[in-house]
Amino acid sequence: MICNASDFACYEWNPLDPVAEDRLHIGKEYAIMILNRPIKVPQLLMIDLWNNAKLRITVDRGTQRWLTFCEKLKSDRGLDVTLNPDIVSGDLDSVDPTSLEHVKSLGCEIRETIDQNNTDFRKAIGVIMDRNIELNSVLVVAEHSGRLDHIISNLNVHFTTDALLSDSNIQMYHLAGDSLTWLLKPGHHVIRIPKRLRDRSAWCSLLPVGSACNVTSSGLKYNMENSRLEMGGLVSSSNTYDSEKESVELLVDQKIIWSMGLGFNDD
Repeated sequence: MICNASDFACYEWNPLDPVAEDRLHIGKEYAIMILNRPIKVPQLLMIDLWNNAKLRITVDRGTQRWLTFCEKLKSDRGLDVTLNPDIVSGDLDSVDPTSLEHVKSLGCEIRETIDQNNTDFRKAIGVIMDRNIELNSVLVVAEHSGRLDHIISNLNVHFTTDALLSDSNIQMYHLAGDSLTWLLKPGHHVIRIPKRLRDRSAWCSLLPVGSACNVTSSGLKYNMENSRLEMGGLVSSSNTYDSEKESVELLVDQKIIWSMGLGFNDD
């Protein structure tokens, strides 16, 4: 949400529901996307996110990841449910043909995207935009694990799609098993932090993977005063919160990645 400011844009973020803090607060009109990584989001949260999405898309072998999740749901909780995607997209070079035929037989749309100059993730954003439906956000589900080139490539998509999504007032979030990540634009950001995360000193970070960024902060344990964050220099990793402050406030002069632990899997 953008608030009024005379010199720069001001953004307010409430990443977790202020009442039910084990639920995300990403808007009611959202699309959900599954990439090709094992799904480690808590099962009941994942079902809730899937069922309430306006559009559901699995990307290439992410289709099998989703079907595997559904099978595990059945064995772990005895829930025999059909949770089919609306769309499968990608160049379809890694999805199992049997899985593809299965979801196709259930009415899922198959969108083959051949262009090798963009990743399947980036092309899937285009597929969503082609639907021309009203959305607040896109929630991408993928673990930050495995191949480093895939991790960096996924972060890069936050930058390469920013203008496209911003034109439609859509925010993209990246959900892993126990973290939420998104792109901050230049400006003043206020991020509301639930008390349970502040009390347990949950981690957070600012990652200058796009370009050097000057940051001034309050509400963090290790605050910055017009500090220059850049690869090859200072990176604000493994930071946490000032337990007395309800919000983190950031003033940033370039696009930068914010990532935070959600505390779902804490012992």
